[in-house]
Amino acid sequence: MASSKDIKNRINYTKEAFLSQYNLISLAGLGLFSLIGGGIPAAMLGVGAELLYLVLIPEMKRFRRMVDSRKAVERRSEKRQDMKEMIRKLKLSDRKRFFELRKMAGVIETNYSSLSSISESMMEGWQRKLYQLQDTYVRLLNLSSQQVKYMKATDPQEIQDDLEKLSIEIQDASSRVRQIQKRRIDILKKRQDRFEKAKEHRKIIQAQLSAIEDVMMLIRDQSFTIKDPNEISGQLDNLMIDVESTEDTVQEMEALFDLTDSFESASQQRHRIRR
Repeated sequence: MASSKDIKNRINYTKEAFLSQYNLISLAGLGLFSLIGGGIPAAMLGVGAELLYLVLIPEMKRFRRMVDSRKAVERRSEKRQDMKEMIRKLKLSDRKRFFELRKMAGVIETNYSSLSSISESMMEGWQRKLYQLQDTYVRLLNLSSQQVKYMKATDPQEIQDDLEKLSIEIQDASSRVRQIQKRRIDILKKRQDRFEKAKEHRKIIQAQLSAIEDVMMLIRDQSFTIKDPNEISGQLDNLMIDVESTEDTVQEMEALFDLTDSFESASQQRHRIRR
């Protein structure tokens, strides 16, 4: 996932300054004034002022903070839309699991927000972590569903049978056919390796889903009795560390499924041909 620093580095502040509503209105006004009676001198003055504006404004910290804030709001909005779409695509049983987790998060927020000892900044920090956990939970559910589809579409025994068959055929094949068979063997071994990785990563993802549920249930139960807000903070921090350690696996699996989409299509096509 891209860091906030990486995202800021990708922002073109000069472009943002040029496309600013106030700048575009000013440019339109100057253009109209030049056409009505200002002539070339007015146009030249406007061009000079615009160039000065585009040099100075994008470097101003206040302007950059304003752009960063607006972009952050846009990213959150896009992320919420992506998350809604991801939730909608979950199978019914997974949607129920997510709604149960969201319900627990709501209970935790309600119980701890009533504590007089909790500060507003601490509550905001908890809410941010709880939202992040829910987002990660949905991604893990979605990835788990993709894994099931992938494993159903991939027959490891068929891959092994094809490898054994090719290993025999290649011995008596001509030089040109042998080259083709070697490429096929390489592809089949890669598919075999991907399947084994998917199996291992599925165990990791299922374990992480269960860990998130267990900790959230513990925090929810404690929220009815514990009066020290620092305890939930420590538990959330530990869970966030565990979740972050799984992020590499999540990204690897998401990339894997992008690559295996073509394999699923090819496998289905081959089955249709064989029939």
